[in-house]
Amino acid sequence: MKSKFSILFLFLILLFSCSKDEIQYIELTGGREMDRSKERFGIKIKSDNHIYFCKEIMDVKPDNYDHHSGKYSYYKSISKVDFMEYQALVFNNFSRDKVDAFSSIPDAKAYQIKFQFTNAQEKLTFYPEYLNEKQSFIIEMLERLKYKKFKAIDSIEFSKDLLQEKLPEPPKF
Repeated sequence: MKSKFSILFLFLILLFSCSKDEIQYIELTGGREMDRSKERFGIKIKSDNHIYFCKEIMDVKPDNYDHHSGKYSYYKSISKVDFMEYQALVFNNFSRDKVDAFSSIPDAKAYQIKFQFTNAQEKLTFYPEYLNEKQSFIIEMLERLKYKKFKAIDSIEFSKDLLQEKLPEPPKF
């Protein structure tokens, strides 16, 4: 009887330890633009087939030279999308060997794509000017997802590289 219980116990341990699903996602974040009144944003598609979106809450005051607050509102899509479709597009078109190495362009808006799949993980920062036509189309398609219908949520984690970037204080005269 003890051996049956031991075998059952061992089986349950193996079952629960192997059934842990890894969260897969695709994340696109957009940094600062020349127009300081434009908010930064983040879009994340997760393997649960929902889209998550964050947009910056702007701090517009006459005495504030930088309207970017670094604080965000978070949302979850009402409808679902096919994660596998987006995964195939991103996996086949974005990797270190398919995107030019990041080099700064003064006053240009930087983007970052970050993804985690079962067989791949990558984080690339780039300017749209360096992308080929197909990559540009995919980024535009991902960015347009922010116009879907969303409901507010408390928060969700996004990469902070571009979303929390700060400008240096201007010199005081």
